[in-house]
Amino acid sequence: TMLIDGQPVDTTSPITLGPGPHHIDVSAPGYKSVNDRITITKVQRDITRSYNLQPLPILMRHQLTPLGGSLFVNGKRQDISKNTIEIPYQKTLDIEYSKPGFVTKTQSQTVTSGEVVTLSLVLEPEFADITVTANIAADIYLNGQVLGATPLQISVPTVPATLEVRADGYQSETKSITPKSKQPQIYNF
Repeated sequence: TMLIDGQPVDTTSPITLGPGPHHIDVSAPGYKSVNDRITITKVQRDITRSYNLQPLPILMRHQLTPLGGSLFVNGKRQDISKNTIEIPYQKTLDIEYSKPGFVTKTQSQTVTSGEVVTLSLVLEPEFADITVTANIAADIYLNGQVLGATPLQISVPTVPATLEVRADGYQSETKSITPKSKQPQIYNF
């Protein structure tokens, strides 16, 4: 719809206006409206305008668990400090949420311009298999928590951690590790 000075006009043919300033409003469902001012004078009598309306952005309300991950929509990282994000309109939203130590989630969603969508994602902890061996029987600790004795094969979270082995009468040994899923790792002490 087009309004000139608040009155609807027929846009299929040229419009004749009297002299002076005129206010133009152009709108369409699902698009950002455009407001314009023109002034018709004796010198400036023929005015041509072409309006290109932009689709309304998508408003995304999100509930992401755990907090502090990285949210990408259509390949662009989003600022998730606000609960509602404004995303430029595209017919399909490709969504990815990730955080170290958790399994990344991806999904696609078809949307219409101006739509308000709610995104609720819960990431599952990610684990990896590690094997710990030593030249003697020793107690194994992960970030200070006892896991068991050597030799040991165990599933642990895929986050950076400190692996330590202790045995009476022997000097303790530590290693900084970052287990990777689908990549079993062996730590020899």
